[in-house]
Amino acid sequence: MTHHKDNRGLGMRDILAFNDAMLGKLSWRLIQNPNSLLARTLLGKYCWMNDFLSCECPTSASHGWRSILCGRDLIRKNIGWAIGNGKSVKLWGENWLSTSQPYSPHGPLLPEQETLRVSDLLDATSFEWSCEKISKHLPGLENEILAIKPSIFGGRDRRIWLKDKSGVYTTKSGYYAAKEDRLPPQLDSCLSWRSDVWRIQTAPKVKSFLWRAANGALPVGANLENRIQASAFPCSRVTLGFDPPPNLQFDSLWKACRLIKCPEAPCTPVGSLASWLCWYIWTARNKRVFTDRDFSVSEIITNALNASKEWTANQGSKPKAAESLVPHLPHDVTTEVICHSDAAWNASNNTAGLGWTIQAGNESPIQKFSATSQCVRSPLMAEGLAIRAALSHAAAEDIRSILVNSDSLSLIRALSSGSFISELHGILEDISLLSSGFENATFNFIPRLSNTVADSLAKSALYSVEPISI
Repeated sequence: MTHHKDNRGLGMRDILAFNDAMLGKLSWRLIQNPNSLLARTLLGKYCWMNDFLSCECPTSASHGWRSILCGRDLIRKNIGWAIGNGKSVKLWGENWLSTSQPYSPHGPLLPEQETLRVSDLLDATSFEWSCEKISKHLPGLENEILAIKPSIFGGRDRRIWLKDKSGVYTTKSGYYAAKEDRLPPQLDSCLSWRSDVWRIQTAPKVKSFLWRAANGALPVGANLENRIQASAFPCSRVTLGFDPPPNLQFDSLWKACRLIKCPEAPCTPVGSLASWLCWYIWTARNKRVFTDRDFSVSEIITNALNASKEWTANQGSKPKAAESLVPHLPHDVTTEVICHSDAAWNASNNTAGLGWTIQAGNESPIQKFSATSQCVRSPLMAEGLAIRAALSHAAAEDIRSILVNSDSLSLIRALSSGSFISELHGILEDISLLSSGFENATFNFIPRLSNTVADSLAKSALYSVEPISI
């Protein structure tokens, strides 16, 4: 019952897993804020010789510290690094090759490789990846490493929680991580648990019945026989072994009921009539066993149809939520230069075209620029690279105040609110460092139709014969 509704469960809380997730929150605070008063007190007492993630629990430790280490053990399984300058991350033994799952380099080490850092794979001049160094130390991992975009302006590395796209540990994601080791075995069933059970527009008692039937948990003879010996069974009206295996019978029944269409009730929600048919077949079976009363097929169908119509008619229509308009982030300050940026991404070869325009005032001519970038994981990363390229160009032109317009809402929200995106850590660090060099740098979202010039530049760069790489 404590498993997720998508995995045969009822979604109830597992108290032990939830407690571990809450303790993980304390451990995450110690990792992220090692200079806080609590962290300095606890780490100074228990971790003065080792790192918090690798320290052992002493025999004299308090109950509170032992509890914190339980949360630490949960975090340790799914913690990684987002690469900035690579100076804080060991090349071997730490998860830095992926921002979504534990993935670290493995293999036989030479003595001189044990102390290497990720920064040792970067070019000393451009701070981009050096293919020669990658081939020397980590052959076979070139594609994975080149897909990571480090900070080319010296941004710091950051610890991230791999179970969340934001890289920040939450009690919810920690709870599901703790539940992963306790997943139940999968039953062969024709049901989609979410759509066929919990989202059907039918009575709660019918949903509960469908869940028990699909789990093979109905009170039928086949189940009772597994729990009670036949000689000890007190009820003379039920013969053990009367029912076939419940989940096999229900699978066939559900498939048949889903095929039934009722021309008299064309507006009946999908699955609703099938669920009521299953319910009335079950109640007819019980009345036959316990009261010797038989129901004809037409009576069962009529009762199911009437119940479905009655339930649907008595459900008040929910008011439609107001359509949320795409917000335009405010920019009240006067800017010297207006910049539009956009990107185009080719998923087949992970290549991105970048385009940006710079205009000093509404009546000034528009300057157009474009470039390409290789080994780009996603369109969001491409949009980030376009903004970084635009800001870098503006800084080189000694522009002091700039307004950056982009049609990537998630990226603009992250830049405006200071939120974190794991796969864009190096890019966001560079954008933050570049923005601090301007007297004023503002990021604003605009619709795609207002960004056609930058979009055409990005597409032209992507499909050009001889693109200029950055």
